[in-house]
Amino acid sequence: MKNKNNIFPESKKALSTVVTTLMIIVLVLVAIAVIWAVVNNVLKKGTGDIDLNAKCLNADLKFENVTLIPDPRGIGIIVLSNSRGETVDGFLINLYPTLPVGGGSMLITNDTLGQIKPFEGTTVFIDVPGTTIISKVELYPYFLDANGEKFACPITDTYVFDLTP
Repeated sequence: MKNKNNIFPESKKALSTVVTTLMIIVLVLVAIAVIWAVVNNVLKKGTGDIDLNAKCLNADLKFENVTLIPDPRGIGIIVLSNSRGETVDGFLINLYPTLPVGGGSMLITNDTLGQIKPFEGTTVFIDVPGTTIISKVELYPYFLDANGEKFACPITDTYVFDLTP
């Protein structure tokens, strides 16, 4: 005889349906949690890149003076910041020499880590091999992201030397 007051189904088939439904609900919740974690991580990374790109728009480093006069410390370059409110974490200077004796080409890169505040400047001396003639110099400011990695901005200034005699 069946008891009408029993809340548990007497059929195992009905119990199997309830367990299956609960398992599907749990799997859907786990899938939502995993998808949310991935989407949240992507959104946070994207906002960091947008913030760094906005800083690059305000970074305005210029060459104030580039001298090729031999100096024991190397080529003297004065970098001036005209940034509008952004403190630059560092900058890269690329030197493009004319072809050295014996053919081939080379690029000399100087990485200067050190903050340059708006409307301040710094002098950098770059050691260049003895008889190298530099034809062009480029300046790239960079910022450090949340992980301490360098985020290089586009070129903000280029200086081309007049090599005509």
